[in-house]
Amino acid sequence: MPIKPLSDKHKLFIKRRGLIKKFNKQIKIFQKNPRHPSLHTELLEPKSKGVYSFRIDRK
Repeated sequence: MPIKPLSDKHKLFIKRRGLIKKFNKQIKIFQKNPRHPSLHTELLEPKSKGVYSFRIDRK
């Protein structure tokens, strides 16, 4: 499943909060299994575009 790069705004958000390692780990899990329970994956609207969101951590 192709993953689009993050915007500069989102990269900065992740970096400032020290989530780079967690984000990279979740990306690897998502690539292997998009329905993995730790991701809490959600198909966004419009569903026909096939855009998903997932959690980096519980916060």
